[in-house]
Amino acid sequence: MRLFPMFSDVRGRSVLVVGGGAVAWRKTALLMQAGACVHVGAPRLCAQLRELAENGALCHLQGDYRVAWLDGQCLVVAATGMRAVNARVAHDAGVRGLWVNVVDDPELSSFHVPAIVDRSPLTVAISSGGAAPVLARRLRERLEGLLDPSLSLLAELARRYRPHIRARYADVAQRRRFYEWMFDGPVAAAAAGQGLEPARRRLDRALRAAQPHGPGTICFLDAGNGDPELLTLKGLRALSSADLIVHEPMPDPSLLDMARRDAGRFAVPDLHAPESQPILGQGLAQVRAGARLVCLFRRRLQAARSLLHGFSAQGYSCYWVPAVDAAAAEGLAAEASAADAFAAGVPAKDAPPSAALEAGASAVAAAAVDVLAASAGAG
Repeated sequence: MRLFPMFSDVRGRSVLVVGGGAVAWRKTALLMQAGACVHVGAPRLCAQLRELAENGALCHLQGDYRVAWLDGQCLVVAATGMRAVNARVAHDAGVRGLWVNVVDDPELSSFHVPAIVDRSPLTVAISSGGAAPVLARRLRERLEGLLDPSLSLLAELARRYRPHIRARYADVAQRRRFYEWMFDGPVAAAAAGQGLEPARRRLDRALRAAQPHGPGTICFLDAGNGDPELLTLKGLRALSSADLIVHEPMPDPSLLDMARRDAGRFAVPDLHAPESQPILGQGLAQVRAGARLVCLFRRRLQAARSLLHGFSAQGYSCYWVPAVDAAAAEGLAAEASAADAFAAGVPAKDAPPSAALEAGASAVAAAAVDVLAASAGAG
């Protein structure tokens, strides 16, 4: 990552745009939407900028560029269409320690203006670091169609109710699951189909409910050969939503980077080894409290299934996410149908374990539950 992504609060602050044409107008309009006090420096203004200046919406600095225009500014945009002038602006701004964007010239810019999907207060920004701006715009166009306009209503509700949600769910894991329920469930449906007020009423009722939303689950995720690129979409969702990950050694550590940064991680030599029982017992305790546990493994497939059945028999909600076979994926890609290899996970009941492995793995599951029971008794 060459550029550090950031959002800048320019509300009520002075920003300079050098240039008076259509490009300068687009940059000015964007800055004004963000609440900036815009100064536009140029000999002449296009019709749109002239109207804004006449209405007092911006300050027009008339004439050719002068270095004094930089005084008191927090950001600078150079949009004159003349590289020599833009280079002067960039140099002078750099001497003063000001952030400067030179339109269509990443080499002269100290900050870039990304392609934007606006669902205010939610904003999605896409940047190629100046390498492929057309690609960034094409991605923005695709996201415009994927991201429902009702996301703006959900983001506004999240802003309004954030103090109430924090007070209602002091536990971070419970709070996260409530937000996931809010953004994926009936509140989101009400926002999309009926508008802000019905969604607000549904959220109010949920906050008054007695029990937290979202039961704990255990996901058995088969990492296959450990290649992160062969992780299924369902596996990626499981990792990204996990509160706790118990994992065997992975040949590529970047696989674990796909999980949330605040998810608990516990490395074990083998899910089925006796020394793994205390860690699994701790994980089950968190699952009972509503956490989402992912057991990430690479070998002894049938034993892992048996472990799943053992936990299911104890009343835990478990599901299975299979791996993608590397050779099969390559063959499917050659036939232009690799997408079929990334199907959703299959239920555990579709692959019954062998009797010998089932006995051993079920014993591990029972031992883990015993550890949990002993811990509860000691407390």
